[in-house]
This record gives sequence, structure tokens and C-alpha cells, in this order.
Amino acid sequence: MRDPADRRVAARTGRSGDDRTAWRRLAAPAGPAAPTAPHARRKRPFDIDEVMAGVRDAVADKPKAVLFELAERGYVSPFEILVACIITIRTLEEVSLPTSLRLLEVARTPEQSRSSRRSGSTN
Repeated sequence: MRDPADRRVAARTGRSGDDRTAWRRLAAPAGPAAPTAPHARRKRPFDIDEVMAGVRDAVADKPKAVLFELAERGYVSPFEILVACIITIRTLEEVSLPTSLRLLEVARTPEQSRSSRRSGSTN
């Protein structure tokens, strides 16, 4: 038993570390898996274009994610994205966009954010 963790387990359980080693050998795969039926071995090729088309169809009637909506409206700086991301994480989806827009109207940069806090602007 070289590993201190093995010694602690052995002291606690009353078993030697050799028991753990034996268990590891039993739990490891013994070798190649048993052959399966020929039709079970073939996988259908993964077509990313087909999958993405299905995703687009599934979300077509849903509103855009907040960060995509903000990007379309011109809010693309790292600060704006970070602020909107934090708001999105902490609020419901319905609240995220209006809250982000309201905050970013007051402060689109870290400097504007600092100055608006000093002046007490709440809008």
C-alpha cells in the first residue's frame, strides 16, 4: 500500500489495499465486447446540417435569445455583453431584455457606469 489514501481506507474498513486493487481489476473491462448483431453495429452517419435544420425548425416560433437581440440592436462591446449576460443569469427571460436595455441606455461603458453611480442616476 503505497498510496496514503489506500492506507486510510484500509484502517477505516479493516481491509487491506490489496482488496481495492482486486476490485479495480474486476471492475475494469475484461477485453473486447461480445459481438453484436450485424445491423446493431452500423450507426447512421451524423449529418450536422440535418440536425441544425431540425433545431432551426424547432425554435422558429420562439423569441430570440436576449444576447442575440441586443447584438442586433448594436450592443456588441464586451462590457455590454457582460452586463447583459449577468442580468440574464440572474433574471427570468421576460425581464432580461427590458432590464438590459434600460441599464445600457444609462451606461454603455464602465466609465459611464461609474459616473452614473456617483451622480445617483436611476432613470
